Amino acid sequence: FRKALVVYGLGWLSPRQIKALEFLNSRPWRFPFIGWTEKDWYWDERENKCKKGRLLGVRWKRETLAGLSAPKAYLANIHLCGANLRDANLQDADLVRANLQDADLVRANLQDADLVRANLQNAFLIEANLQNARLDFANLQDARLDFANLQDAFLWDANLQDTILQGANLQDAELYSANLQDAELYSANLQDAFLWGAKNLTSQQIKLACNWEKAIYIGKWNPEKQLVEAVEPDNTNYIKELKEDTASDPKEPPDCSWWGRFNE
Repeated sequence: FRKALVVYGLGWLSPRQIKALEFLNSRPWRFPFIGWTEKDWYWDERENKCKKGRLLGVRWKRETLAGLSAPKAYLANIHLCGANLRDANLQDADLVRANLQDADLVRANLQDADLVRANLQNAFLIEANLQNARLDFANLQDARLDFANLQDAFLWDANLQDTILQGANLQDAELYSANLQDAELYSANLQDAFLWGAKNLTSQQIKLACNWEKAIYIGKWNPEKQLVEAVEPDNTNYIKELKEDTASDPKEPPDCSWWGRFNE
């Protein structure tokens, strides 16, 4: 079954196949039953949450889901905490309220995926493709998004507290009301990023990013054009204030040479 998923891919998964994916990511019993497992992630059905610890009984090791190919798959509410989904193709997948806490999604393709209210706390999304993904109300606290592509992503009300976004591409991303407390934005691309209403975002954080002078800090939604746009001259005046606040300038400016070439 796993080979069929990985090699051929499935556009739509039945409830039984979703349960099978969860089973592959779990640590099921095996004979004999006496013993203890090593410490690892598992889904606690009694408490209805993801936990990390040892389990009583001899069990099979967690099956890797690396390279899983399931574009457009319906995976809403799936429990895959701690799953190895490196290089997985989940483009345009429905992952609403999915539990991907502590999952390894390095280089995963999540373009156009629906991750509204998904739990991605502590997840590894390094170099992941999240272009045009829906991450509204998603929990990304302490997640690693180094060099991830978040261009045109929707992050309204997302929790990005302590999230590492070093070198991430946030061009045209919408972060209205997102919590960016202590988020690391070093060398991230903020060109045309919509930051109006973003919570706990400091001048120091902003100036560690690239193209922050081209972001939208005071804006509005244009229903006719179906896009967000800057409110002028207020937005320009705010950027001017940021530039004049030299006390918030970083001691070592970020390396923005990559984004300079990228935007040429």
